[in-house]
Amino acid sequence: MFSKDLTMPFLLDFYGDLLSPRQRNVLSLYYEDDLSLSEIGDELNISRQGVRHIIKKGEDQLKDYESRLGLEKRFSETRTIVDEVIGRLKKIRENAGDDSVAEEIDKIMELTKSLSE
Repeated sequence: MFSKDLTMPFLLDFYGDLLSPRQRNVLSLYYEDDLSLSEIGDELNISRQGVRHIIKKGEDQLKDYESRLGLEKRFSETRTIVDEVIGRLKKIRENAGDDSVAEEIDKIMELTKSLSE
């Protein structure tokens, strides 16, 4: 059984443009459109085994890019920090008696949210 690696859609978002158009297309059909190997093979007129080979090679390349560059890892870490900062700002805002302070905190939260989008 060929099981799906659930980290691949994220890696495809970060590094998909570094793959060949064929690899990117097959991985997109498999992970984003959730097509089976047979369905992809029928659509692209290649064997099921050929599809599996393209997926495996593409996954290996994506994992290699991530191990070298670490963009997805850094993004996830940044998102965790942003979520924590926003949580702390919300607590501060709840205790802010001054409307101008609350408004400033709202602006900071919006700027902080934009960091993880």
